[in-house]
Amino acid sequence: DRLLANREAYQRNFAPIDDAAALFAAQEAGASRTRLRKATGRKVEEIKTALKAGQLSPDTRAAAGDLARELDLEDLALLAEFDDDPGAVSQILDACRRGYPVEYVAERIRRDRAEAAEQQRLVEELQAAGYEITDEVPPGGARLSQLRHDGEDLTPEAHAACPGRGVY
Repeated sequence: DRLLANREAYQRNFAPIDDAAALFAAQEAGASRTRLRKATGRKVEEIKTALKAGQLSPDTRAAAGDLARELDLEDLALLAEFDDDPGAVSQILDACRRGYPVEYVAERIRRDRAEAAEQQRLVEELQAAGYEITDEVPPGGARLSQLRHDGEDLTPEAHAACPGRGVY
């Protein structure tokens, strides 16, 4: 009701975070995306973005402080994507405060998460195969590329059965 009653010229009094909260509350009360789109005259993507932004937790809203009123719906939706990670939220808000491109920061966070997940998958696979995993080469250890046997470089396959093998 507030969105409809305060359209156009009067809308200047409301920040995107207020619009997102109102649209999200309307959806929670039973309004469909189609109804919201038709009632507000917004495009499908705008409604989708606003609804995602409306899901911001109170903790993230508090972390954003006054900056939340200055962010557009895309930035708010981006924050909502990382709502479960206070460190990521902090990085994105810091980028906003400094005027950095927040999509770049978000993509870096996504990439770091994907790399960490892949590293964890590899660690679990190697542990299941019987390898000892360490954070650095243990004392007295050496990299496989530095090892030779009978004048030949050792390969991972040739070294697989060697006692004391490990991964770092």
